[in-house]
Amino acid sequence: MFKCPKCGEFSITSSRRYGRCPYCGSLTALTSARVIASFDRAREASEYVRRLKSKKVDLDRLGFSGKP
Repeated sequence: MFKCPKCGEFSITSSRRYGRCPYCGSLTALTSARVIASFDRAREASEYVRRLKSKKVDLDRLGFSGKP
């Protein structure tokens, strides 16, 4: 799983070298700095992404931008 440096969305890929963002289409080299987490099963990865996105939505509703 990686976070796209262009649009900031979380994406899942099975590749270890490159990932294509399904939201903006950019191709990203998967360095250790860009990989958020690794999972053995796709279901675990998708559940993790859902939890991250739900937390982001909750923070957006509260008006928290994440910037000081």
